[in-house]
Amino acid sequence: MNEQPDVDGAADAEGSGVAGRVTPAHVATIHAPSTEDPLVAAATVRLGGPVGRYARAAGRSLVWPLRMLIIFASTSHLLGYIMRWPCRVANFTNRDRYPRLCYSDIPYLYGGRGFDVGAIPYIDHPPGKEVLEYPVLTGWFMHIANLLTGGTHEGPRNELLRAARFYDWNSVLLGACLVVAVVATALTVRTRPWDAAMFALAPTILTTGLINWDLFAVALLAISTLFWMRQRPALAGVFLGLAVSAKFYPVVLLAVLAALCLRTKRLGDFARFLATALGAWAVVNVPIAWLAPDAWAHFYTFSRERGADFGSVWLGLQYSLDFTVAPDHLNTAVVIVFATLAAGVLALCLAAPTVPRYAQVAFLMLAAFCVANKVYSPQYVLWLVPFAVLARPRWRDFLIWQGSQVLYAVSVWMFLEGSAGDGPRKGLTSESYGWLIFITIAFTLWYCALIVRDILQPHHDVVRITTGSTATISAGRQAGNRDGRNDSSSTTKGSDDDSTGGFRINVS
Repeated sequence: MNEQPDVDGAADAEGSGVAGRVTPAHVATIHAPSTEDPLVAAATVRLGGPVGRYARAAGRSLVWPLRMLIIFASTSHLLGYIMRWPCRVANFTNRDRYPRLCYSDIPYLYGGRGFDVGAIPYIDHPPGKEVLEYPVLTGWFMHIANLLTGGTHEGPRNELLRAARFYDWNSVLLGACLVVAVVATALTVRTRPWDAAMFALAPTILTTGLINWDLFAVALLAISTLFWMRQRPALAGVFLGLAVSAKFYPVVLLAVLAALCLRTKRLGDFARFLATALGAWAVVNVPIAWLAPDAWAHFYTFSRERGADFGSVWLGLQYSLDFTVAPDHLNTAVVIVFATLAAGVLALCLAAPTVPRYAQVAFLMLAAFCVANKVYSPQYVLWLVPFAVLARPRWRDFLIWQGSQVLYAVSVWMFLEGSAGDGPRKGLTSESYGWLIFITIAFTLWYCALIVRDILQPHHDVVRITTGSTATISAGRQAGNRDGRNDSSSTTKGSDDDSTGGFRINVS
């Protein structure tokens, strides 16, 4: 066995022991979900059935899939905006914002963080306004939306109207972020762009996409993932550094890439990735940390000092089982639980029979972070969706998991409706809400279990099946690698269509 470049992950389907070169026409073939996914195939029966072998739509051009994905994403985002219209027409002052499922943080922070008086985030400190509790790049994103909103000279009489306009401009910008994230996800595995339709049409886009600014970080991380798949570690690092500057959660993926690069002897690529990530993060953060150190550190202070909050297992224990972790010990408990789960994920990454795909391990690590965290706001599901799509592109399982997340989002609003202090209301009790938290976590762990099975038994992994990776594993067994392990001796860098996440097997 020796190392040599592979052609888009292709291998001989018969497992002869030699990585087969395939024709460009085969490499460029785009896989149609209606021919591979049972749920999609059944859904297309009334539309003429699955795509045939001679159909142009199943051909080799990315133009048609990308065009439709942009339409899907734009439509989902527009529906999410329409869903919040009852709150929008009332300038988000309506008393029934929770049962109508139209709440958003965006307009409330307009006045609460000084945007209404034209304050520059982190630099200005208007009297009576709170310090912005978001990472720097998200703060500047909000500032751009505020510049587009304008009208800070109009006075307090029109503050509610301007807050609604601020929400409108953020909706436009976040819609663009969603489109970018979906397109980047579609291009990540170039022969499977239609998998990104699961992202574009995800029900949680409607229910959570406009609650907060998470789609901005999701887009940056999707671009980083795309560049990593394209063997551009420096550019991937730049966008991961920017993503961490917008939301903290992408930082946990550094451990994932370190483990994968260690196993495949690509530590040089990881060093370039890490260097540019740190550089991009420093360019964004160091100036603000120097000019306004207290304001810059407020996000980290706020995160450290907050207690058990929405959606966390800790709040579930408190509400449903009357078990409370003391505030002084909560951070320690979170670190211990996350470290334990993360160690399990990394052990799986290093010990699995074949090198797992990056998206698979990334989803498991982010899920561990969400499960252990002190808060799991409804919109945090957006962090997981792109990797859920790339890790396991099966519509049935994805929609079941999404259904649990929609139920969780509704439970949050119903709990807030029941606990509102401005008059008698009907909603969820704290105990019911606590049990729904556990149900949500259970469905996320179920989805994780499916991905773990795909890692341990790659013949269940639809991406490996359609890109020929399982055939190469079989070839490894016949060539003398008896357990089929994808170690450094049989791993090379991937090609441009790197469906295995930058880590390839090639036996020759």
